[in-house]
Amino acid sequence: ADHDHRGRFDEKMADVAERFPSEWIEASNRRGRLRVQNADEDRLQTGRAYYLDSQSLVSLTPLQAENLGESPALHEFMHRMEVSRPDIKAAEWAFWSRRAGTEEVRSMSALTGNPAYGPDERGISDEFTNPYMGKRYAAPLSGETSPWELMSRGVEAVYHGAHQIDDDYRAFVLGTLSML
Repeated sequence: ADHDHRGRFDEKMADVAERFPSEWIEASNRRGRLRVQNADEDRLQTGRAYYLDSQSLVSLTPLQAENLGESPALHEFMHRMEVSRPDIKAAEWAFWSRRAGTEEVRSMSALTGNPAYGPDERGISDEFTNPYMGKRYAAPLSGETSPWELMSRGVEAVYHGAHQIDDDYRAFVLGTLSML
C-alpha cells in the first residue's frame, strides 16, 4: 500500500510542480527527494497536513494524497518552496510587516476562537478574510526567516479559489510567482 501511495504521489506531484516557476522547482530538487506520508498514521498523529523540512516530508491524509492538485497538497508544497527559496520568505515578511502595521500579534486561538492552535501559532487579523493568512510563528522562528502562511494560502486562492483574498494580497502572490 505504501508503494502505491508513493506511486500516486510521484505521478501527481509533477502536476503540482507545473504550477510553480522552474527556478523554484530546481531549488527544491537540489534539497533532495520530497517524501510523502499518510497524515492519519504519522508519528505526530495530528491528522493535519503539514510540511516538515528536516525530513523533506509532506504529510497528507489519504484523500489529500489522492487529489494532489487540490489545495492542501499545493499549500504544503508551497512551504517546500519557501525553504528552497529564502527570497520568498523575505517577500512574505515584507508584505506581512506592511499589512500588520501597528496591529498586535495575538494567539491564533484568540483570533479564531479555536482552542486547537498551539502557543507558537500567532498572527494578525488585518483585513484578511481568514486570520490564518496572517499567521506567523513565535520566536526564534519569527521575522524574515519564519515560515509563513501568506503564499501557501495565496496559491490556494489563486489556483483553486479556495479562499477569498483582496486585490493587494492577490497582487502580492502573482508578483511573487512571476518575479522571484
